[in-house]
Amino acid sequence: MPDTCDLRDTSHHYKALKSRVVELKKQQQAIVRNAQCLEQAESAELLEQRLHYEGSIKSLEEQMAGMQQQLKQTLDRSAKLRQHCERDKKAMQARVDTVTKTLESIESEHCRKTSELAQQHALQIQHLTERLEREKQQLVRGGCWEMPPHLT
Repeated sequence: MPDTCDLRDTSHHYKALKSRVVELKKQQQAIVRNAQCLEQAESAELLEQRLHYEGSIKSLEEQMAGMQQQLKQTLDRSAKLRQHCERDKKAMQARVDTVTKTLESIESEHCRKTSELAQQHALQIQHLTERLEREKQQLVRGGCWEMPPHLT
């Protein structure tokens, strides 16, 4: 027959071990629950960060799309202004060319007329000088007129 003291000790050890196992299981469950809570909290925080980043990315993409649209409009306006300026430049150059040709034509005509008038005046002066000389000689021959000393 086994010793009752050994059975009590074994029973006591068994109860102590059983109690210890129950306690360890409770601790393990608490640790698992705690780990799950931490994991859920971490997941929630990561999800919140992800949603924040996605919102930021979406906002930046919208801003970029708006800026791209503005850039396109600005480039279109710039191209139109450049075309308009080129047309204006060509029109102004055509006007300058026309005015220059007109001025050259007027200047040429003026020079021609001035030369023509100068020739006419020179011819008139020559004719008048010749006439004056003839009339002077007629007067001197006729004795009606005495030639002043400064004309001789």
